[in-house]
Amino acid sequence: MQSLAIICLGVAAVCLCTAQEGPSPYNMLSEDRYRELSKTAVVLIENLPFDITENALRKLLSPLGETITSVKIFGSDRYQTEKFAVVKYSDIRDTLRAVDTFDRVAYRDRTLYFSLSHEKPQIEDPEPKKDNAGSTTANEIRIENLSIDVDKSLYVRLSSYGRITGVQIGFDKNTGSKYGIFRFSNSQEAASAVTHLNGQDFMGKRMRVFLVGEDP
Repeated sequence: MQSLAIICLGVAAVCLCTAQEGPSPYNMLSEDRYRELSKTAVVLIENLPFDITENALRKLLSPLGETITSVKIFGSDRYQTEKFAVVKYSDIRDTLRAVDTFDRVAYRDRTLYFSLSHEKPQIEDPEPKKDNAGSTTANEIRIENLSIDVDKSLYVRLSSYGRITGVQIGFDKNTGSKYGIFRFSNSQEAASAVTHLNGQDFMGKRMRVFLVGEDP
């Protein structure tokens, strides 16, 4: 009976501490911020096993899975490499909670990386922007050695490093691969994308990523 009383007291203490923490920051979004994020915000999940299925991913996310509206897995089985996924929630607060709850969770033999990204392009100007001297600004990156099958999944992946304001995709007939030029809203976002993506595999090809105007 004494042990039971101690357990009950402990549970009450936990409930009291939880109640004193105050409202969740995810419920304190301003109306404007809520409306802005709700338009395009999604969860980007990287480093998934190549044989991951939608059902397995939904099971992993089940603690916050009630408002999931879509799950899209990118990457070709023929390359036998890791995949990544885009998960969309009907409530932006659950989108933010998912990133906060699951980022760097251990799954099978790897660590999964969760981040906030955007599903739809927010392109202001498709042409690279030039400064007064005619050189390209430091917020543009070039990605070479892209698969000819590259699709919008690359945009989704890049969006986790910042807001993309310009996109160009071209074909290099000398190498038989595609390349892309992406402009971010500032130089810090562009530098972060270069740091994290240069040398990484994407759709079976190793990307070369560098700032426009610099040697790869």
